[in-house]
Amino acid sequence: LVVRTRLEQRWEPLVLGVLTGETPVAEVQRVIASGDELFFVAYLLRFMDRFSGMEIGVLRDLARPYLPRVAAQLRSGRAEVRARALQTLVRFGFEGAESDVVAALDDESPTVAMVTARALASGEPPQFAGEILRRIHRFRHWNPLYLASLFSGMGSAVIPELRRIYADAELEPVVRRVAADALH
Repeated sequence: LVVRTRLEQRWEPLVLGVLTGETPVAEVQRVIASGDELFFVAYLLRFMDRFSGMEIGVLRDLARPYLPRVAAQLRSGRAEVRARALQTLVRFGFEGAESDVVAALDDESPTVAMVTARALASGEPPQFAGEILRRIHRFRHWNPLYLASLFSGMGSAVIPELRRIYADAELEPVVRRVAADALH
């Protein structure tokens, strides 16, 4: 904890300098030591909630070189590590790791699959809505109202697929009910 605090104290003025345009991104990236990359990405993640717009793009630029290290955690044997890696990747943009992130919808851990679905559903536009809806059966044990809210929050682009799911008599009733509630 002490080491992390020292690192953050060293990084803070540099990151703030990049956000104000006074410090080049490369200067910050030069001070990130090997082995500190994941700490640095976690540190940047805390900034994501404080900023919007252009600053988010700057934070993503700062994190980009270290995201492959985060993506490597998707192969962890621990579900909580995989879930955290997915949340982090989705927050910073996951170009280059799209197939790994979508594959996490099929993770053996229902929690990891749901974290992935929730993270992908929050994207604008919800470009992965079809991938999530094709796996709606995986989430049938979750609260149906939560699922309906998740799917309805994806916008009008998912309405045709939700209608198809609702009309498919071969699907489990709970899956059809989620689709109906999302359409309501």
